[in-house]
Amino acid sequence: MTKSEKVSLFFKLATFVSAVVGVTLNLLPTSYTGPHNILYFTTQSNIWVGVVSLVGAIMIIYENKTNKIVRKRWMHVLKLVFTVSITVTGLIYCTMLAPLAKGYNPWTINNILCHITVPAFAIADFFLRDSKEDYKYREGLYATIPFFYYLLFSSIGFVLNWNFGQGRNYPYFFLDWNSPAGAFGFIKEFPYLGVNWWGIILTAMVFLLACFYIKLTKIKNRKLSK
Repeated sequence: MTKSEKVSLFFKLATFVSAVVGVTLNLLPTSYTGPHNILYFTTQSNIWVGVVSLVGAIMIIYENKTNKIVRKRWMHVLKLVFTVSITVTGLIYCTMLAPLAKGYNPWTINNILCHITVPAFAIADFFLRDSKEDYKYREGLYATIPFFYYLLFSSIGFVLNWNFGQGRNYPYFFLDWNSPAGAFGFIKEFPYLGVNWWGIILTAMVFLLACFYIKLTKIKNRKLSK
């Protein structure tokens, strides 16, 4: 096993373990956590990247024991998709949700694990192990699929009045269809924009982030080829 593979194996297992611990703590019934947290994009994106990381770790071990390459290109693309998802989870939480947190401590161990530790390990592993792939910019569109899924998922929850915690039938302020801004409105106070405008902005952000990651992989590969 090469040094690069050993480091990647560490990052993958660290991502998986951090995700398991963080998600478990998020689902424990306390004043601020509970089973309802499975409805949040944070929890779901941690599960996605955790599973992908575990499978990747198993593949490294298997390939080294059998001397057979079993990795497929689509697996690297899938890693790109979920790395972008977990990155967005961390970015939105640290820049939008945590600063506006009311009634709870946003920097508990479970929040740190799910929003900072897991993204950090996943991103590090992506650029170490998966950045050698020649990604196409159009493949950045795949990264928007989890977000579109969650927009539909949370909208169904809103209509069916699911409890996302504290009696809310929506997970995040930008997905509250009952806000004064509605679907396509503009207002001078928080949350300023309607749900669909937030959706357009965040979808563009996801795609641009995916393209940025792809650009970094191309720069890295060009430098390594010299």
